[in-house]
Amino acid sequence: MPLIAQGLMISLSALTLTFAALGLFILIIITLEKLLPADSMRGEATRPADGGSVVADGDVDTATAAAISVAVAVLRRSNKDRSHLGSTLSAARGRWWDPGVDQGG
Repeated sequence: MPLIAQGLMISLSALTLTFAALGLFILIIITLEKLLPADSMRGEATRPADGGSVVADGDVDTATAAAISVAVAVLRRSNKDRSHLGSTLSAARGRWWDPGVDQGG
């Protein structure tokens, strides 16, 4: 058998095997979805039936204020760390970094 024909035969058999495995996997998933529907696994719905929010109206302002305060704290912390970046990069790390050390004198 010529080398090209052998390569094509191996490639086709590998593709056939791959797609057969993919088809089997899809059939298994479809079967499991029919046997075990997602709604029965969840139990009760977490959203109210009227489509409203789960959070009470008075708690929305508290949650919003908490989210804003956390965002401001994170922003301030990140800006504080950045202010020393230039001085840290230009500071010498030890004698090895001094000019002329690698030249013996």
